[in-house]
Amino acid sequence: MFISIHQVVSGTAQMIVEYFKRLSAVYFKPRRFFLDIKHEAGLGKPFVFIILTFLFSELIKIDNYVLFRLFFAETCLGIIYKFIEILVAIFISAFTFHLLARLFGQKNPFYQSFKIFAYLTGYRYFFVMIGNLLYSVEYYSVCRIPAFLVFESLTILLSFWVVVVFISAQKLYTNLKWPKFLILLIVYFLLTAIVLIVFMFLGFSLRVICAHIIGISILL
Repeated sequence: MFISIHQVVSGTAQMIVEYFKRLSAVYFKPRRFFLDIKHEAGLGKPFVFIILTFLFSELIKIDNYVLFRLFFAETCLGIIYKFIEILVAIFISAFTFHLLARLFGQKNPFYQSFKIFAYLTGYRYFFVMIGNLLYSVEYYSVCRIPAFLVFESLTILLSFWVVVVFISAQKLYTNLKWPKFLILLIVYFLLTAIVLIVFMFLGFSLRVICAHIIGISILL
């Protein structure tokens, strides 16, 4: 039985509406959101969220439009390579945290760890917009330095907030007591720092791997 164009359009529209509902929940009610989806099984929805976040955030990057006009094929290949880097880093980060949590006594399946990393990619839009603003003022030497300081401060504050949401969500899902959970976080960050060094030797970009030390793809 063939699928009609109307079904395809309707299904796509519903998927996008659902995506933005989840995105707004991640922004405005993150703890409530992760609590609501705690018993949602599977990797499908988080994976779709990663794909749509990457596509939409790439569409709003100013420098992509400049590069498309100059080097279309190279830019497309670069975006594909970047997406592969993001997926590899997220899966490694999620699997590392999941494995450590299991060693500390947590019994949740892998998708519980994965979906936290996946939905935190929604914050990538803010970093892209900050990058757009920096790109817009970089040719004005008078305001370049103060603008850079302001935007770097915003980046640091936003990164701190993402870390807070990350820790809160993982604490909610692991149900470990705070002393054990804090040890888990310390071990996790140490191991991901080692992964960072290994990936640097393998040729992955430093910025990409740093963005995924806590399993997020927002700094790209």
